[in-house]
Amino acid sequence: SDWSSDVCSSDLSSNKSNKSNKSFKKEIYQTIMDIQKIRKFCSDDSIEITQHMIMRFQQRHISYTDIKEVILNGEIIKEYSDDKPYPSCLILGRTRKNRVLHVVAGLTEEKLWLITAYEPEKILWDEDFRTRKEER
Repeated sequence: SDWSSDVCSSDLSSNKSNKSNKSFKKEIYQTIMDIQKIRKFCSDDSIEITQHMIMRFQQRHISYTDIKEVILNGEIIKEYSDDKPYPSCLILGRTRKNRVLHVVAGLTEEKLWLITAYEPEKILWDEDFRTRKEER
């Protein structure tokens, strides 16, 4: 996929984070990982992606459209509310072509930060790709 034409209005040349969001209180972290809020950011194209992540997605043959499909149709399977600098979560979903992907994204008050996306390996995950085999 051609990321240059597939990316939404993110500042791709910037790897800066909004340090002011570190002031979130712990209580907000507990409730911020809401799939509807994440989907709203995805629909509004309020997504931040670094150049490094674009390179990784290209290496893994994951398009921006694939990631949006997973976010818009997937489900949160794990929350990382104590992640720094922002709380994050693991989203499991399928692309329109039925490819299973995991997307890890962080959330601030105004942005969704793509951290990584990958195809979960069957050797590491249960059949439904929701639970790592060593976590059972």
